[in-house]
Amino acid sequence: MNKFILAILLVFSVTAKSNDKYSRKIRKKVNQALVTGTQLNRYDKNERNLNKLKKRFEKNQIIGVELIIAAPTNSSIESKWGHALLRFVDNSRSAGNDFVLGFVADLNTYGIKYLKGIFGGYAVYPELKSLRNYHQMYVKEQDRSLQRFIIPSNKDIQLKLFNSISSYLLKYHAIQTEIYHKQLQKMELKAKQKNKKGKYTLVSLIDPITSRILGYTLNSHKTGRIKKVFPVKLKNKRSDKKLKIPYTFLKRNCSSAIIDLFKSVGFKFSSGISLKKNIPVKLPIFLSQNNIIQLSPEEIPPISVLLKTIETTLKIKLSDKVNQELDETSETIIKNDLKLLNRNELLILVDNFYFSDSAREAIIKELSTYLGRPNYDLFYNIISFSNILYELCDKLSCVEDQLTLNPTLVRYKLKRKLPYHEYSKEFRFYHNQLHELSQ
Repeated sequence: MNKFILAILLVFSVTAKSNDKYSRKIRKKVNQALVTGTQLNRYDKNERNLNKLKKRFEKNQIIGVELIIAAPTNSSIESKWGHALLRFVDNSRSAGNDFVLGFVADLNTYGIKYLKGIFGGYAVYPELKSLRNYHQMYVKEQDRSLQRFIIPSNKDIQLKLFNSISSYLLKYHAIQTEIYHKQLQKMELKAKQKNKKGKYTLVSLIDPITSRILGYTLNSHKTGRIKKVFPVKLKNKRSDKKLKIPYTFLKRNCSSAIIDLFKSVGFKFSSGISLKKNIPVKLPIFLSQNNIIQLSPEEIPPISVLLKTIETTLKIKLSDKVNQELDETSETIIKNDLKLLNRNELLILVDNFYFSDSAREAIIKELSTYLGRPNYDLFYNIISFSNILYELCDKLSCVEDQLTLNPTLVRYKLKRKLPYHEYSKEFRFYHNQLHELSQ
């Protein structure tokens, strides 16, 4: 059996004439193989991140948990109400290396199919990335702010959250691996059945990154022209729904998945219908009304806000040119007025725009006049909190220390008759002491 690197086939699919029915059909099936490869590579990377996070727990490096809300945007239906994330804060010096959990739709189709997203055709997938990855995506690429809310916790809560995520993720990967092998066998058999008379050459589609087989093609002996493509697709089966939770934009999304995660470790929330738990930007209110979030949030500003001072100083527009080459006029202004900018502003410029060699050299030369290593968290205004602010205080002295560091509380009225759960006593004490001392 011959092998065919998928990247080569991708080139074919892109360059094929779009009005050619044969080419469109080939391209569609090649894209499906690419999607499957992307899914499987994502699982591999996610499991590596899970193991890294596990080691941080084993070394007692995790100090707290944050809820992060990415601001809403009208760019797509899935972003219209923001996005909710959960950050595991560790005691390293760089916040950017902290792992952040996001619940996403595990897309097994080329491009998102909105009807599937609305009616649960995709599965909920917990994905671990670094805070810097999410900062790059939301703040720098999409110009969205990130609101950070501390969720008070102790070691027991933190570890149970991790164990719940780990259990779901490993079961999910086991299911998908089984589906992959079954689909691969099915596609090979299907290709061989189509080639009973030996008219074609059977070729494996190989992922160039992992050397994993993602499907098969039947090619002409004489010309090598592809006649048929048999891509592997990771289909969602009804029998998997107990272990693979359906994702929907409007109900079972990133926000409600975080609520379900907390329920899985012993928390209970107010009964009755509440849209707040299903809308990411409203989730902090819901958690505050359920006596979870107490302290006021901190914002990581969007790139447009960080550029505003630079734009005012230099009298040029930059926020609409992020990740682009700057025009000659803008470059000249920046080069002539470098002395007007501070170190953080220079770092923001060099990190977000494509400059000519001469302009970049001028900025780097100016940066070399400053001592010390650049701090990513500092110039992007990612503030580090004191460790004690993450604690679920069980002593009055701890509460007093927290109020000294962050005296502002969120002021949402608690829901009536909150259900009792495993941590109710600790959260009630913490809430009462905070509000009594802050009067």
